[in-house]
Amino acid sequence: MDEEKLIKEFVDYWIEWRKSFGDRPIKCMEAFLLDAPESPTMDWINAEKDRLKWSLETFTEATSISSLDKAKDEIDEIKRDIENNIREPEEYADALMCIIDSAGRHGIGLEEILESYKNKIPINKK
Repeated sequence: MDEEKLIKEFVDYWIEWRKSFGDRPIKCMEAFLLDAPESPTMDWINAEKDRLKWSLETFTEATSISSLDKAKDEIDEIKRDIENNIREPEEYADALMCIIDSAGRHGIGLEEILESYKNKIPINKK
């Protein structure tokens, strides 16, 4: 394939891609490369990095397992809220933090969890 044809195909592909997705993926990619919180996902990832650093410094005796045990306690609180028709989103946040803390202490970052979450959806739909 000659160079001009290859360039034309790339440009045509790029134009179609931009029609489909617009500027948003480019801005997210730039934000990721610049480590700027452009997207909600980047905000989460940056917030979690900060939270995990704080948690490791503050709860020095905590482990991946103890964080899961704490998540069980938080889930019990959620169950009680559901049984009493109480809506407390903060309790869900607490449970998620405990699970994510466990993962972080086990060497699994939020980026990996979010990527795995996205990949599991089509698998679970089968």
